[in-house]
Amino acid sequence: MMSQSFKIALFLNYFLRSTQYAIVELINGMQECEVTVFARAFLPHEHFGKLNIREEHLYTGGSLSHLKEEGYDLIHIVIEDTGVLEAGFQAIYSGLPYLLRFQGGCDTNSMIHQPQYRYWLKEAIRHAQAITVISQSDRDLLLNFGATCPVEVMPVSLDIKLIPPE
Repeated sequence: MMSQSFKIALFLNYFLRSTQYAIVELINGMQECEVTVFARAFLPHEHFGKLNIREEHLYTGGSLSHLKEEGYDLIHIVIEDTGVLEAGFQAIYSGLPYLLRFQGGCDTNSMIHQPQYRYWLKEAIRHAQAITVISQSDRDLLLNFGATCPVEVMPVSLDIKLIPPE
Protein backbone atom coordinates (compact mmCIF):
# COMPACT_ATOMS: atom_id res chain seq x y z
CA MET A 1 0.00 0.00 0.00
CA MET A 2 1.35 3.41 -0.99
CA SER A 3 1.52 6.09 1.72
CA GLN A 4 -0.13 9.45 1.17
CA SER A 5 2.18 12.40 0.45
CA PHE A 6 2.54 15.25 2.91
CA LYS A 7 0.62 18.15 1.35
CA ILE A 8 1.96 21.69 1.71
CA ALA A 9 0.17 24.91 0.74
CA LEU A 10 2.94 27.41 -0.02
CA PHE A 11 1.95 31.10 -0.04
CA LEU A 12 4.01 33.84 -1.67
CA ASN A 13 3.16 37.27 -3.00
CA TYR A 14 4.71 36.73 -6.45
CA PHE A 15 5.68 33.39 -7.90
CA LEU A 16 8.44 33.44 -9.01
CA ARG A 17 10.51 36.58 -9.18
CA SER A 18 13.65 36.09 -11.23
CA THR A 19 15.77 36.47 -8.09
CA GLN A 20 13.98 33.87 -5.95
CA TYR A 21 16.51 31.07 -6.31
CA ALA A 22 16.23 30.19 -2.60
CA ILE A 23 12.48 29.58 -3.07
CA VAL A 24 13.29 27.25 -5.98
CA GLU A 25 15.69 25.30 -3.76
CA LEU A 26 13.07 25.12 -1.00
CA ILE A 27 10.41 23.75 -3.37
CA ASN A 28 12.70 21.29 -5.09
CA GLY A 29 14.08 20.15 -1.74
CA MET A 30 10.64 18.89 -0.70
CA GLN A 31 10.56 15.92 -3.08
CA GLU A 32 8.63 13.78 -0.59
CA CYS A 33 5.84 16.37 -0.46
CA GLU A 34 3.06 17.61 -2.70
CA VAL A 35 3.55 21.37 -2.96
CA THR A 36 0.75 23.62 -4.17
CA VAL A 37 1.63 27.29 -4.67
CA PHE A 38 -0.83 30.06 -3.85
CA ALA A 39 0.22 33.55 -4.99
CA ARG A 40 -1.21 36.96 -5.78
CA ALA A 41 0.53 36.86 -9.17
CA PHE A 42 2.42 34.33 -11.23
CA LEU A 43 5.41 35.49 -13.24
CA PRO A 44 7.11 33.52 -16.01
CA HIS A 45 9.39 31.00 -14.33
CA GLU A 46 10.38 28.56 -17.06
CA HIS A 47 14.05 29.59 -16.70
CA PHE A 48 14.11 27.79 -13.33
CA GLY A 49 13.44 24.46 -15.04
CA LYS A 50 11.09 21.79 -13.73
CA LEU A 51 9.77 22.56 -10.25
CA ASN A 52 8.29 20.20 -7.66
CA ILE A 53 4.85 21.83 -7.84
CA ARG A 54 1.54 20.01 -7.97
CA GLU A 55 -0.70 23.02 -8.74
CA GLU A 56 -0.71 26.82 -8.86
CA HIS A 57 -3.63 28.93 -7.58
CA LEU A 58 -4.26 32.65 -7.33
CA TYR A 59 -4.76 33.88 -3.77
CA THR A 60 -5.97 37.42 -3.26
CA GLY A 61 -7.36 37.01 0.24
CA GLY A 62 -10.04 35.20 2.17
CA SER A 63 -10.45 32.13 4.33
CA LEU A 64 -8.05 29.20 4.21
CA SER A 65 -10.33 26.77 6.07
CA HIS A 66 -10.96 24.78 2.87
CA LEU A 67 -7.33 23.63 2.89
CA LYS A 68 -7.93 21.26 5.80
CA GLU A 69 -10.92 19.74 4.01
CA GLU A 70 -8.76 19.29 0.90
CA GLY A 71 -6.24 17.23 2.85
CA TYR A 72 -3.41 19.71 3.32
CA ASP A 73 -1.06 19.02 6.23
CA LEU A 74 0.77 22.34 6.53
CA ILE A 75 0.57 25.96 5.44
CA HIS A 76 3.95 27.55 4.68
CA ILE A 77 3.84 31.32 4.22
CA VAL A 78 6.81 33.24 2.86
CA ILE A 79 6.58 36.77 4.25
CA GLU A 80 8.51 38.70 1.64
CA ASP A 81 6.33 41.79 1.76
CA THR A 82 2.82 42.75 2.81
CA GLY A 83 1.05 40.87 0.00
CA VAL A 84 0.70 37.62 1.94
CA LEU A 85 0.03 39.07 5.38
CA GLU A 86 -3.67 38.18 5.15
CA ALA A 87 -2.74 34.55 4.51
CA GLY A 88 -0.68 34.68 7.70
CA PHE A 89 -3.65 35.98 9.64
CA GLN A 90 -6.16 33.61 7.99
CA ALA A 91 -3.91 30.61 8.75
CA ILE A 92 -4.81 31.06 12.43
CA TYR A 93 -8.38 29.97 11.68
CA SER A 94 -7.59 27.26 9.11
CA GLY A 95 -7.31 24.40 11.59
CA LEU A 96 -3.87 23.57 10.16
CA PRO A 97 -0.40 24.14 11.55
CA TYR A 98 1.48 26.88 9.78
CA LEU A 99 5.04 28.03 9.37
CA LEU A 100 6.12 31.60 8.64
CA ARG A 101 9.31 32.29 6.70
CA PHE A 102 10.71 35.83 6.79
CA GLN A 103 12.99 36.45 3.84
CA GLY A 104 14.99 39.40 5.07
CA GLY A 105 15.64 42.17 7.53
CA CYS A 106 14.14 44.98 5.51
CA ASP A 107 10.76 43.27 5.10
CA THR A 108 10.68 42.12 8.71
CA ASN A 109 11.63 45.51 10.14
CA SER A 110 9.43 47.42 7.74
CA MET A 111 6.22 45.55 8.58
CA ILE A 112 6.75 45.54 12.34
CA HIS A 113 7.15 49.30 12.40
CA GLN A 114 4.22 50.21 10.14
CA PRO A 115 1.02 50.69 12.18
CA GLN A 116 -1.28 49.35 9.44
CA TYR A 117 0.48 45.93 9.54
CA ARG A 118 1.38 45.52 13.21
CA TYR A 119 -1.85 43.86 14.37
CA TRP A 120 -2.01 41.34 11.49
CA LEU A 121 1.65 40.49 11.78
CA LYS A 122 1.60 40.19 15.57
CA GLU A 123 -1.36 37.79 15.46
CA ALA A 124 0.17 35.65 12.70
CA ILE A 125 3.46 35.48 14.63
CA ARG A 126 1.80 34.76 17.96
CA HIS A 127 -0.13 31.75 16.60
CA ALA A 128 2.48 30.23 14.25
CA GLN A 129 3.84 26.78 15.08
CA ALA A 130 7.31 27.81 13.90
CA ILE A 131 9.08 30.73 12.26
CA THR A 132 12.25 30.79 10.21
CA VAL A 133 14.36 33.89 9.58
CA ILE A 134 17.65 34.53 7.79
CA SER A 135 19.52 36.30 10.59
CA GLN A 136 19.94 36.45 14.35
CA SER A 137 18.83 40.09 14.35
CA ASP A 138 15.52 39.12 12.70
CA ARG A 139 15.11 36.34 15.27
CA ASP A 140 15.67 38.76 18.13
CA LEU A 141 13.26 41.25 16.58
CA LEU A 142 10.45 38.68 16.26
CA LEU A 143 10.98 37.30 19.76
CA ASN A 144 10.77 40.86 21.13
CA PHE A 145 7.65 41.40 19.01
CA GLY A 146 5.83 38.53 20.71
CA ALA A 147 6.75 35.26 19.00
CA THR A 148 6.24 32.37 21.43
CA CYS A 149 6.96 29.50 19.04
CA PRO A 150 10.43 28.36 17.98
CA VAL A 151 12.15 30.99 15.81
CA GLU A 152 15.02 29.40 13.92
CA VAL A 153 17.77 31.13 11.98
CA MET A 154 18.06 29.51 8.57
CA PRO A 155 20.31 31.61 6.35
CA VAL A 156 19.48 31.55 2.68
CA SER A 157 21.52 28.75 1.23
CA LEU A 158 21.99 28.91 -2.45
CA ASP A 159 23.50 26.63 -5.02
CA ILE A 160 25.41 29.16 -7.12
CA LYS A 161 25.06 26.85 -10.18
CA LEU A 162 21.37 27.80 -10.31
CA ILE A 163 22.14 31.41 -11.22
CA PRO A 164 22.48 31.98 -14.96
CA PRO A 165 25.86 33.40 -16.03
CA GLU A 166 24.28 36.52 -17.54
